[in-house]
Amino acid sequence: MYTTLLSQLQQWEWPFWALLCRLMQAAWFSSILLFVLQRSFQSVSRSLAFGKTAVLHAAESPASSEEVGQTPTSQSTTSDVRGLRRRPNAIPLETAAPSTSPASPEFAPVGGVIGFFVDRWISCRVMWTTAYAFGFCYHLIITSLVLYLYLGLMNKRTLLLYALVLLQTGRRLFESLTVTRFNTKRRMSLAHVLLSLGFYGCLSTSITSDYLHEYAVGGGLIQLADLSNRALFFCACAFGVASIGQHHAHRILAGLRSASSHENRYRIPHGILFHWISAPHYLCEIVIYATFLALASAPSVSLWLVFCFVCVTLCVMANETHQWYLVTFKAYPHRWRLIPLVF
Repeated sequence: MYTTLLSQLQQWEWPFWALLCRLMQAAWFSSILLFVLQRSFQSVSRSLAFGKTAVLHAAESPASSEEVGQTPTSQSTTSDVRGLRRRPNAIPLETAAPSTSPASPEFAPVGGVIGFFVDRWISCRVMWTTAYAFGFCYHLIITSLVLYLYLGLMNKRTLLLYALVLLQTGRRLFESLTVTRFNTKRRMSLAHVLLSLGFYGCLSTSITSDYLHEYAVGGGLIQLADLSNRALFFCACAFGVASIGQHHAHRILAGLRSASSHENRYRIPHGILFHWISAPHYLCEIVIYATFLALASAPSVSLWLVFCFVCVTLCVMANETHQWYLVTFKAYPHRWRLIPLVF
């Protein structure tokens, strides 16, 4: 049975899994590159917009310097820019009613065929519920097929990896349906939906293609590279603690908003997880994907790229969330963005 499966995988199915493995690696690398380029372009655009606004603001109200016989300096322009960044929403209270959620700038509609994909017309609840439902169902199907076709080739670390990914997608689906209170005014584009579907689809596909590809290349020797029971237990515990911490953080964030669907007021989050950092749910997400990487069959290039993609995106989002808190709440306490004493 074992020899037959290995022979079949090497002779007939290896080219398919090898091609799929390379496609997944190219997709993840392209995603990282595109995300970095998009965020860089967005930062440059915001800087230019702030600069133009500062110049207009200085031109419209020159009395503060001309009335006392002074000329405006570059220092005053810089202070104007800082003031524009902080004055509109900075309030001394712990409640605010922002137009958008943290790290979610508004964009003008494009319209037409392109606008159908990039304009924001889909609610956040529909987007994330669809993404998590797809991720859970797709991974369940992939797991069932792999167990049915290649159960004799699976080791303990790979079986645990499939189980933890299934638990992660299932928990996120449960939270989007019962815990999370989405901003009713915020909208996402169809492109966001397709990207989220592609993320979870590529995640499950990468796990399978990497393992079976390396297995076929190694002639079955990769099955010997299993983890000890103690290491498997440690990975399971790390995943459990991070999942509980993220779920607790999501409940705290959900409790900040009013239960009324028409109320979008927001407050400063407090709790043991928010005492040191502004985005503990992102830190827990990184720990979860670190356990996925530790359980992956080595060398798993695709999951390394998945982990890098998650780290890059969540670090950027944590920084934007932290900046949003500083701009929105004047009395925001001193906290790190994502990792205490580091970032």
